[in-house]
Amino acid sequence: MTLYVPGGGRAGTWAIRVHAMRRSQPHYKPALLLCALDLLDGGEASVSAVPIAQLVASFRKHLSSVGLSNPDNAYMPARHLALGMGTAHPFWELRTSRGERLLKAPKTTAELLREARTLAFVPELWADLEDPIERFAARHAVYELLESDGKAESTRLLDAWSEDQQPIAERVRELEALSRGRFILIDAEAGFATASRESVVRSRAFRRLVLPAYEHRCALCGLRLRVGELAEVEAAHVCPRRLKGTDDPRNGLALCRTHHWAFDQFLWTIREQDRIEVRPERGAHDDLEGLRRFASVTFPANERWRPHAEALAWHRSQFQAARGA
Repeated sequence: MTLYVPGGGRAGTWAIRVHAMRRSQPHYKPALLLCALDLLDGGEASVSAVPIAQLVASFRKHLSSVGLSNPDNAYMPARHLALGMGTAHPFWELRTSRGERLLKAPKTTAELLREARTLAFVPELWADLEDPIERFAARHAVYELLESDGKAESTRLLDAWSEDQQPIAERVRELEALSRGRFILIDAEAGFATASRESVVRSRAFRRLVLPAYEHRCALCGLRLRVGELAEVEAAHVCPRRLKGTDDPRNGLALCRTHHWAFDQFLWTIREQDRIEVRPERGAHDDLEGLRRFASVTFPANERWRPHAEALAWHRSQFQAARGA
């Protein structure tokens, strides 16, 4: 059920909707989603019954705590995230005191509190939100969206949940220190990616270091694509984590999704002087011409963030093995 989505988000359907939702006010919808997750984590709500009054109170409290204006506008994100009300990717339905769906869109927060008693997440999101670990990943998908924004309101909103940012900052400091020492390709403690708190923190910290070094551009094709708040580029491991590759940033590079997939499949590799080599086509249906358009990769000017020679040599050895298979 758990999958990776553009921008590094996790938690399946939830993360896809988070990164695709439209926002005129960059902080309203993320704030309301985080407040709803807080109520789920605190046992004060269920996926089918989140109390509106508590949600609005939490929304006001968090926005006011970081000095964001108009904290009474909870009705706007509440109705826009509702089924059929202003978003192609709904998160919930608003329900009356009798449990019926609220058909009239509230025009003020007072009307929202008067007309709606609870909200119910759409069933497609229940699998993402009923499990505590997946819910943790869902929370961090919202944080990733706010981080990728670069807007002042989004950055300030992150401060309202500052305790959740501390593990990321600590992991970033650990990886920065790791990048200054002797390079060790294999992490004996690494394993297959699982939906765990540790893996979410680890992934976000790795991404936070790798992507800015490449200015959020694909090292192969140079693509720097943003649609709204969605950044397409991914932080790729040269030696994948599933094969116990280290999270040292020198085992990373920024790639668009297509070229990340091809790199992980050993369809292309990096030679000396940053030149690339593409695997020969072997089958009648192979078509690797799209890769052969590129002669080399572009690494960061700062040598510190370039992939380590040992990591690239490992990838070339795997490429040769796959080429000869």
